[in-house]
Amino acid sequence: MSVDIRLAHPCPHLILEDPVALSSDRRSLRTSSPVASAGATRILVNDAFFVPSAGLYDPATLTGSVRGPYRVPACDRTLTVETSTGGATVDLVPGPDGMVHPVAVARALTAVVPGASVGVVDGALSVTDAGSVGPASFVRVSGAGAPWVGFRVQRGAVGRTVYPGWDVVGEPSSPAGRYPVFREQLRNNASFKVSYSTYPVRCRRCAGTFVENDWEYDLQGDALVVANEDLLVQEVLKIILTRTGSNAYFPTYGTGIVDSIGRKAVSTTASDIKTQVHDALRVVTLSQRAQAKFQQLTLEERLYTVNSVDVTQSVEDPTVFLVDVTVTNASARPVQVSIVYTAPGAVALAGTNGLSLGTQAVGLR
Repeated sequence: MSVDIRLAHPCPHLILEDPVALSSDRRSLRTSSPVASAGATRILVNDAFFVPSAGLYDPATLTGSVRGPYRVPACDRTLTVETSTGGATVDLVPGPDGMVHPVAVARALTAVVPGASVGVVDGALSVTDAGSVGPASFVRVSGAGAPWVGFRVQRGAVGRTVYPGWDVVGEPSSPAGRYPVFREQLRNNASFKVSYSTYPVRCRRCAGTFVENDWEYDLQGDALVVANEDLLVQEVLKIILTRTGSNAYFPTYGTGIVDSIGRKAVSTTASDIKTQVHDALRVVTLSQRAQAKFQQLTLEERLYTVNSVDVTQSVEDPTVFLVDVTVTNASARPVQVSIVYTAPGAVALAGTNGLSLGTQAVGLR
């Protein structure tokens, strides 16, 4: 039994971690494709953290400069802490050893100060405003006991804006498209990667075809593969959609269908495509015979006979052809493959008589 990497997945039109440089205005991140939805957009900074659309902010944190325990005079044993949500005063009660311990002070402040996160960092008392973030967040300490428990010089702190919020602006039809713009100018030179959903017509993954031909992986990191009849279908699709000569190690692999579409003599194109498909399927049969000498193939994946190859020209657009291929595998089960084939950039133009140009042998009717 042989397997192959599974191709031709439905395209999600998601551009993942698109590297984007900050524009000269210090606000804009001009992505390579237009952003379709702000809700599906993620901005990654320095490969470390994401910036939500509301912005990224730090709360105010004030940490004492002296490690405990502290020797506090009896006349200076009051400490007041204020945050954005309120404040309170506690007594600095010494322990049995006569010293004021930072853990005891943190426990007392936690019980009475609303919206404060109080703890001990490397032996020093630390207070964080848990009720707000950014410039609106603050912590202030006062009281006679503040200098004795490590707040001798710095007695206040204010939260900061790490990254401001952003919006998606612009029009998808404009050359610049739609892209994220920060609400304030940035002062640093970080690296940015933007993940976002885009419009199918501007999708880099499928180029507007809605089908992505690329490797995909499962949750364990293994590439998704196909086997048996699915493998036969993929083999037929691959050789028909590959340009002959593009594989230097297999120069006869593929077809020249893309070179036939868009010609002026469209009446001969259908038969030309049909002949090339038959020749390509003959190459598949010969390659499978050679492969079977070294690897066991299942009956379901082996091409046995070609039942029919039907090529139909689109009524709406004569540069588009529908190719229906029906084959039988070695297990005597029919397998059908349908392909819509068009040359990139080929457009059917309407003539003055309302008919598409190129569908008549000579001139216009």
